[in-house]
Amino acid sequence: MKLSIDNVWGRLEAPPDVLKVVRHNVSWRKQAMPPVAAQGLLKAFYRGRYGRRLDWAWSDREMRSKLNDLGVTEDSLTQQMLESTLRQRGVWDGWVRLVQGNGKFPTGLLLHVQRAIRLRAGLEPPGVDDLRGEAPIGTPWQGPGLYPFQEEAVGAFLANGRGVLDLPPRSGKTHCALAVTARLGLPTLYLAPTVGIVNQTTARFQEVLGDRVCGVTGGINSAKRKRMVLRSPVVVTTPGTAVKVPDIANRSLLIIDEFHHAAATTWQKVSHLATGAWWRLGLTGTHFRADGADLEMAGVLSRALYSRSVS
Repeated sequence: MKLSIDNVWGRLEAPPDVLKVVRHNVSWRKQAMPPVAAQGLLKAFYRGRYGRRLDWAWSDREMRSKLNDLGVTEDSLTQQMLESTLRQRGVWDGWVRLVQGNGKFPTGLLLHVQRAIRLRAGLEPPGVDDLRGEAPIGTPWQGPGLYPFQEEAVGAFLANGRGVLDLPPRSGKTHCALAVTARLGLPTLYLAPTVGIVNQTTARFQEVLGDRVCGVTGGINSAKRKRMVLRSPVVVTTPGTAVKVPDIANRSLLIIDEFHHAAATTWQKVSHLATGAWWRLGLTGTHFRADGADLEMAGVLSRALYSRSVS
């Protein structure tokens, strides 16, 4: 077996049986679906029919018998499961597997992959071949003063290089991000979920870092905007605009505000495009997902490095 990681992706090279166990355990249940064989049966039964009512299947004696043989009952098959089955081209068991068939996975899931190898496959995880190289550090800029707990949070991140600061509202998460940016002195991309937060964060950063910072929203279409972005060491923007940042692969520090949004498709795309971001910082006060997609969020950044509660 062999494990390797870079700034964005990891890869597990292992025997098929080990890889199958890891894939099965590094996954999350997105939607309940009928068995694969039952999906094929339902598609064949409803082909050419415009009405997709469940009672059609149960009123057909032969169909009811075939579904029961596959373990599908009137109580277990819902209208949503039926609609999802008929919409998709292939078959799907409802699980999102974050380790691909070739062993590729988001780097943030390294700890989950190692845990699956140890606990589920019963093997000792191999050593990790870190392809990221040395941590880049620029010339530090003048940073703000911090409260003791903020200093602890910033120190925890600088010691690890990748992780989330889980701090409650009004505790100074933006202040911590500003301190990290100033101390590293590197080309930075700061993601914020809304235009309002982009403007607010840009103003706060400019108070300390001046014209090193630019806030961009609404796209980067003009040559003037592209020049502004290229000459700005720190760019604050929304995920929708970030995917158009011309030098995104050259940004060494990626900061993700409201990190619990990071499971969303556009946020994931930014993470994949920022191939040069050795340093990755997440900021949130709610380090969980109500929809169960915590693993997709963790794929960007593996864990909370520092947490404080309101009390």
